[in-house]
Amino acid sequence: MSSSVFIPLLAKELNASLFFIGLVIATFNGLAFVSFSLFGFLSDRFERRIFLFLGLLLSSIMIFCHIFIKNPSSLLFIRAITGLVCGMYPAALSVYGFYHRNGMMGRFVGYGSLGWAFGSILAGFIQSYKAIFLLSSSLFFMGFLIARGEKRNFSQEKIEIKAFFGVFKRNMGVYLPYFLRSLSATSIWAIFPLFLVSLGASKFWVGIAYFLNTFSQFLITPFVESHRNTILIKTGLLASAFVFLGYGISPSFFYILPIQILLGLSYTTLQVGSLQELLSKNREQSTVSGILYSLVCLASVIGPILGGLILSNYDFKILMYLSGIVCLFSLLLSK
Repeated sequence: MSSSVFIPLLAKELNASLFFIGLVIATFNGLAFVSFSLFGFLSDRFERRIFLFLGLLLSSIMIFCHIFIKNPSSLLFIRAITGLVCGMYPAALSVYGFYHRNGMMGRFVGYGSLGWAFGSILAGFIQSYKAIFLLSSSLFFMGFLIARGEKRNFSQEKIEIKAFFGVFKRNMGVYLPYFLRSLSATSIWAIFPLFLVSLGASKFWVGIAYFLNTFSQFLITPFVESHRNTILIKTGLLASAFVFLGYGISPSFFYILPIQILLGLSYTTLQVGSLQELLSKNREQSTVSGILYSLVCLASVIGPILGGLILSNYDFKILMYLSGIVCLFSLLLSK
């Protein structure tokens, strides 16, 4: 998170056009989309530890390479490779998290949210690009060193490539609602700072709004993991609808702040419920979690484009209302 916060600002300082900045972000997410599913599948066919260790180590190296970015072309190339290597380890790591606490994914998701929260804050305090990249690279390398102490390779069954598409089809009741919610969210996140500013927020309050979301996720996760997965998924989709509709009717950014806590609940319940449902019902555990992460990346490519098209003809509130309606529709499609 700390290495991603200021990428658009860095690109702008390198005199990149708005189109090129969008291309950098889309390329990163596009290659991460491929990487999550590919290496999730490979983690089921081969040893998960290989992809866990290699992904963390290569991510550390690629984030370190960010200090050598001198022009828009080098930014695009390095971010593209980074998107590819950062997708190598999450699927395997999710399986380790699943078995570590006997199928409960709340703390696993919660500590990820805590990392997002403090990664944003650290980047805001440091501000120097090179220092941020060195810090982020060091954190990845620390993760690699810690992971090296893990010797277990939990109940692995090698699957055939033809099973990949069957896995996706078998879990459509989880994947499709999750994708629609992610699509709604990413169409908003692309312009969310601008939306907050339009409601009177300063940069300080924009940062507080983001922190409230991620930190509340960390606080909430231990209390939701023991509930039925289907209930968690439906709660996440319904709460997301209320969040986006709430954005639309808010007259001031102060009203957004408590909604951010509800946003934390919506993400937490949906993410924990979806991961627990997929990992407990499928033997291809790295594959199913890799596909889930890929859907977020796909939504991150398509969502901002849709959001931009809507905003070119309508205002912020219409986008919020449409996103809420999509979440209500996804609730009808969920398991």
